[in-house]
Amino acid sequence: LIVGSEGTLTNIVDVTLNLVSRPRHTRLMVLQFADLRTTLETVPVILENKPAAIELIDRFFIRMTRGHAEFGPRLNHFVKGDPRTVLIIELADDEPAAMAAQAEALEQNLRRHGYQEHVVHCATTEEISNVWAVRKAGGGLLMGQRGDAKPWNFADDATVPIDQLPSYAEAIEQTCREAGTEAAFFAHGGFGTWGANVV
Repeated sequence: LIVGSEGTLTNIVDVTLNLVSRPRHTRLMVLQFADLRTTLETVPVILENKPAAIELIDRFFIRMTRGHAEFGPRLNHFVKGDPRTVLIIELADDEPAAMAAQAEALEQNLRRHGYQEHVVHCATTEEISNVWAVRKAGGGLLMGQRGDAKPWNFADDATVPIDQLPSYAEAIEQTCREAGTEAAFFAHGGFGTWGANVV
């Protein structure tokens, strides 16, 4: 797989891929945070327990989704109140018992590092599908807002070192404030790719 800027010219003459089997089972943990910096400073702690994925949604998307007839009730199953951000953590394994132990170990690790909010565990197919349906709907809801003003996706999957994510996100927020607007974030937080929309 070649990654480069638009217009990159290349030719692959030989490639070797190492494939791994997809785990048979997944489960989710949902965490809520009152501020963006604390959210992103918690990501390295979560990575210690080797999750399969970490997704972030922020308050703008939460409020927008909560007002939607279909997705609002779905959101309320796993988000309470008005958090600044939510992290969705995916765990994956061939054995459900191993995932349950991993989830327990991760929650204990978070508590040791000062996380005090409620942790929502999603283990059934219905619970997991509900969370991903809400997460997937966010981009469409954002772009489908009524009115002449439309969001602009200005930083899509930027690659940022994990330890620099808090400062990077705050710099984006500051830049948007100085321009008289605000940023809404979607992120694959555990792997350093970051998306921001001006809204």
